[in-house]
Amino acid sequence: LEFISDGVGFHAVSGVLKENLMPLFYHVILPPIWFDRDDARQWQEDPVEYVNRKYSGQDDVWSPRQAATVLLCDVCRESTRALGSILAYCSASLASYEGVPPDQQQHGVKEGLLFALGSLSNVVAGRPR
Repeated sequence: LEFISDGVGFHAVSGVLKENLMPLFYHVILPPIWFDRDDARQWQEDPVEYVNRKYSGQDDVWSPRQAATVLLCDVCRESTRALGSILAYCSASLASYEGVPPDQQQHGVKEGLLFALGSLSNVVAGRPR
C-alpha cells in the first residue's frame, strides 16, 4: 500500500487509480481498516490490548491500517473528484446500513467506513499532510 501511496502523485499512476477508485477503496483500503474476526476475538479476550493495538499509534510504521489510511488520504488529496466519490460511497453505505435488520448489519464495515471518514477530516479541512 505504501508503494501505491508513493505513486499517487505521478500522472500515470493517478490515472489508473482514478479508473479503479471504488474497487481500490472497497477491496484494498477498507479491509485493513474495518473490524474483522481477529479484532472481534481479541476484543473478547483482552479489550485493553485491542484498544492499545488498534489506536495507540506505536506500530504505525508496520500497520496495514495506517498504510491504508495514508493511501486513502493521498488519493483524496490528489483528486477532489476522488474525495467526492469516496464521501458519497461512505454516505450511501452508512444510509443502507441503517435500513438493514440488526441481525444482518455488518458492524465491522460500518466501523471501517466511520474510521475512513474520520481519517479524511484533514483532507476535507484542507490541512497539509
